[in-house]
Amino acid sequence: MISKKMLYFRKFFVIILALFICLTASGCNFFEQTKNEEETIVEADYYLVKDGKTNYTIVLPKDCDKNISFAAEELVQFFKEATGIKISVKSDDEIASIGEEGYINLGNTTFSKNIGFIDVPGTLGEQGYVIKTVNGNVFIWSEGSIGVLYGVYEFLSREFGYECYYEDVFSIEKGVSEKKLMGFDLVDKPDFTYRKTGYTNIVKDEFANRLKMNYATSFMRVGGADVHNAIFYVAPAKFESTHPKWYDEGTKNNQLMFRQLCYTAHGDATELAAMREEVLKVLKNTIRDNPDSKYVSFTQADTSAWCNCNACSKTISRNGNCKISTIISFINPVAKELKQWMNDLYPERDVNIVIFAYGPTIDCPAIYDSSTKSYKPYTEEMALCDNVSVYYAPIGADYVSNMNKNVNRSFKENLDKWSALCSDNLCWYYSTIFGEYLDFYNTFDSMQENYKLLKDRGFDFIFDQAQCDVTECTGFSRLKMYLNAKLAWDVDENVEKLTQGFFENYFLDASENMYDLYKSMKDSYNSYYAKGKITGNCNITASMKRTGCVSRTKILEWLDFIDKAFEEVEKYKQTDVELYNTLCDRITIESICVRYLYSEVYPTQLGEGINAFRKELKDDLTRFKFNKWWEGYGINNLFNQWGI
Repeated sequence: MISKKMLYFRKFFVIILALFICLTASGCNFFEQTKNEEETIVEADYYLVKDGKTNYTIVLPKDCDKNISFAAEELVQFFKEATGIKISVKSDDEIASIGEEGYINLGNTTFSKNIGFIDVPGTLGEQGYVIKTVNGNVFIWSEGSIGVLYGVYEFLSREFGYECYYEDVFSIEKGVSEKKLMGFDLVDKPDFTYRKTGYTNIVKDEFANRLKMNYATSFMRVGGADVHNAIFYVAPAKFESTHPKWYDEGTKNNQLMFRQLCYTAHGDATELAAMREEVLKVLKNTIRDNPDSKYVSFTQADTSAWCNCNACSKTISRNGNCKISTIISFINPVAKELKQWMNDLYPERDVNIVIFAYGPTIDCPAIYDSSTKSYKPYTEEMALCDNVSVYYAPIGADYVSNMNKNVNRSFKENLDKWSALCSDNLCWYYSTIFGEYLDFYNTFDSMQENYKLLKDRGFDFIFDQAQCDVTECTGFSRLKMYLNAKLAWDVDENVEKLTQGFFENYFLDASENMYDLYKSMKDSYNSYYAKGKITGNCNITASMKRTGCVSRTKILEWLDFIDKAFEEVEKYKQTDVELYNTLCDRITIESICVRYLYSEVYPTQLGEGINAFRKELKDDLTRFKFNKWWEGYGINNLFNQWGI
């Protein structure tokens, strides 16, 4: 925790906020209402809890999988959190029949199969769910077991006000001795079927489930990689000596992970056919080995270099100078053969090859057709096969502004083009400064509009990359991962309401001052951005460390908010030491961003105290296990730069 001697205090006006808890998850009747409408679920004539007891039992299908087993464990745990009652769990083969009330059925139990109410198969996907009350019994059902788990969280939300904000932070009613069962008739599914968190090292396992950020069945891996993996289809160590035309000469001396292919085989038709045959073979083997996954990517290396041989140049030139045209012309024939093979062997499976619109391949080979008022392929060879998807990753966009703003016009235009050429696209957004992990980056204000645009354009996969390689983060990143999860499920959520709920539950008594800090940092960032002092791109130019950006006075104001937050939780030091330490840790983690900026931007103003200031900052970074300073740069790089 920060010592008071290291903080410079200033008194500023305080904005009094009426913070409140009013959060419920966003499920609704899918057929009767649009998502996020405030539907009313009335109480049924049955008591879930009465006089501190329950007559209800959780019922599972015999031999259910781990997702449904975990769903039952979660229901038991949080039911007890709310009521103090440990609800019993039984397999459906232990129960002869169910009567008028008393059972919460998870998944395809014998009784849910016989009830005959499930009329939505084929519409929910593996993660949507149904919750229905029938004669005092509850049925939580989905086409996939992970959807049953998500349905359990919705049930807990509706009955007990459950909400997960962080891995150790929940809201739920306490001391419930009487609670009526709700008359559920609810259907919900996510706006994006696949939702990959931007913080993959943190939002995982149970925490990922509780945020509904499960995407484990989406991508297959080739060469151990789900993206940037095209080189592994035709590994140079195996093929380069006999098929040198498969590779881009310009990246020949690069490390393997930065080597590009030549997707025209330098114009050699025989070599091109052999290359396609090898890629098709790898695709088939990968699909056989991954029976539950939908996407398999064939995506280039993470470098701006691109093959400029005569054959590639001609293909690019005749397709609007779009470099991705060489990949499309290569993969379309492969995709056609793969589709026929899939129809013969796996007619029930839906598998798509994914190509990357990223870096040199961001531009879409499409042209506007004024007669149809829509985009069409630049040439016939650019018409994507229906089992080819595009992973659109506009890394050069301005993420402080949303995609509808003029600054992002070219990226929005490409997004529109890709959505016209392909009906099953994926999107990779960005929400961190890759060269400055400890700074604040305001993508909070653009997030919702960007997600809405993707939903409107039919995207079904969203990855908003933040700090995937960190073990801890600052700059209100924990709020960002929560909002990422909520909006990826329902783009129409009330962001301010979610934010207020997060602060009140995460910071408790310190919520007002920490919200003031967050709001001041966000408003200040927007001001610097509007004045052109920083950019909105996800690189170092977006950092408030830039000369002449954030003032020392503003940093001292932020430190004052932090000090006041510590004062607000001081009362727990005598009554609840564990809670006191937890809240102090949460405040300290967010203070790291502010203290880091002070240390970097105004080291001379700290005078002889700079080393002590940085030493204390290092101690906190070490204690909380911060592992990265920049993307690819460990935290020790910062300590070495400081000389401590």
